[in-house]
Amino acid sequence: MVHTDGHIRHLIAETARAQRGHISYAQLRTAGFTSDRIRTLQTDGTLHRVHHAVYAVGHTAKVPLGAETAALLAFGGRAALSHLTALRLHGLLRPDEQAAIDVTVAAEASAHRRRGIQVHRSRTLTKRQIKSISGLPVTVAERALLDSAPLLTRFQLGRAFDEAIARRATSFTKVAELVGRHRGHPGQGKLVELVDQRRFPTVTESEAEDRFLALIADAGLPAPRTQVRMHGFRIDAYWPQARFAVEIDGFQWHGRTKTAFERDRRKQQVLQEHGIEVARTTWDQITEESGRLVAHVAGRLAVRTQLNV
Repeated sequence: MVHTDGHIRHLIAETARAQRGHISYAQLRTAGFTSDRIRTLQTDGTLHRVHHAVYAVGHTAKVPLGAETAALLAFGGRAALSHLTALRLHGLLRPDEQAAIDVTVAAEASAHRRRGIQVHRSRTLTKRQIKSISGLPVTVAERALLDSAPLLTRFQLGRAFDEAIARRATSFTKVAELVGRHRGHPGQGKLVELVDQRRFPTVTESEAEDRFLALIADAGLPAPRTQVRMHGFRIDAYWPQARFAVEIDGFQWHGRTKTAFERDRRKQQVLQEHGIEVARTTWDQITEESGRLVAHVAGRLAVRTQLNV
């Protein structure tokens, strides 16, 4: 196939645009480029080698998720970002531009070592344990925690676990089910211990929310909007006219993790800075002090609605 220089660059640019400025040798060959032509494109500065058979197009500047995209291209779409890289993409670990990119491939896959990529092999990783983040295949939060457990201290793992629960990236149930299915996995023991330490013998937040909403309805109070996203946070119950919110803790307060506690404090501070009053309630208050709770909500709605008329 004969290409003009302009057509060549257009083909490369179109492919690279969808891949954060990267393209693979296999993709170039599929487009009709010969090995000699690909070497010429490297010589004239059109292509810059990033990994074996993976190139940056036009320049070598770092772009967001560019290194992760290049790492996946190095394995021809047969891999997923995993371990510490997955935790970072879920927002459960701090970014680290110097860290190697963790990639998991099937146990039987052919995978050469590449600089800057940590290759892991797995016989147990399933499609259900992979999700898309910014268009990239990434192991789900609970699988990332399991895989990363041997690589983290107990404190680091605990922080990542707490943040995952606080962000609702996963749940106790999902983590418990996963470790139950992966007995013998290197991270299983440490994660089981962590789940046992963090587990709360109480109800879920959704159950508490349902009971709270039933109390509000029975009292004849206006129904709030639920699970509202505002100012970077999700609010359990919100009355816009009163600019009043209620946050519902589905488990007992003494069981709250440190990370979740700190996140709740940040949420309350930000909402109050935007003129939204926030009240908190617990399962015990909903079930054992319902009259007092309803009276408090009714009173604050009356006052806040008058103030915001």
